[in-house]
Amino acid sequence: MGVYIRLSIIPDAINIDAWERVYEESLELINAYLFLDRIVDTEIYGCNWVYTDRTKERPLEGYDGLLGWYTFGDCVTHNYAEAFSLLRDLDYYRKIQKRRCEHVNANDRGGDGDCYKSICNEILCSLYNWSGNDMNNRITTNVTDIFDSKTQGYPYHQYILAIACLIESRFPKYAAVHGDISKGQMQSAIDWANGILKKPIQITDRADNERLLKRIKDVINDEYYVLEAFMGLTVNTLLAQSLRLTLLAV
Repeated sequence: MGVYIRLSIIPDAINIDAWERVYEESLELINAYLFLDRIVDTEIYGCNWVYTDRTKERPLEGYDGLLGWYTFGDCVTHNYAEAFSLLRDLDYYRKIQKRRCEHVNANDRGGDGDCYKSICNEILCSLYNWSGNDMNNRITTNVTDIFDSKTQGYPYHQYILAIACLIESRFPKYAAVHGDISKGQMQSAIDWANGILKKPIQITDRADNERLLKRIKDVINDEYYVLEAFMGLTVNTLLAQSLRLTLLAV
């Protein structure tokens, strides 16, 4: 149990140079807030010496020394929960996805054994549980989770959310933030980020009914599943609840 932020991407669909530019933007947001880093020094004292510092880009020991940033709280309140990190190298995430697909293929139970070739490069397809209908195989995606950790609602929650919204805004079809978040939280995080970034970011298409419906209809033809997907994906929760009540009354 806890308060989660998740960020999923389709790494094969994202351009490497575009990823690095967005990563640089994430550093602007990292530098604008007092994120808390956890550093393990294994050399100075001849043992593992753990200390905290302000988050900045550095080689991350848990990621083969690749450049990235790491945080698990903030330097003001010193409240902390689980860790979030982001790497400059998109290829790292591509390799994770490839290994996952190879594992799925090795344990394939009646599928076509072709997980690594994305059937649909639309991130929305990965956010909805399609099990139980015959469309499951047609709309699978090769998704990797970049963030999947608890903030417990501590102050750094809003600022990690801003970074997640940045990535989704730059790659709207190939990245999506989800978890224990609301439309209001997303808008607040975006407003903060837009006070720092040179190029503004926008709230997710899942907050715009028309844009969301168009994206769903681009991959789904059956009207029943379109409506079911819309109710599951929209961040306009009051509208989704109203639709469910209407369907139950029919």
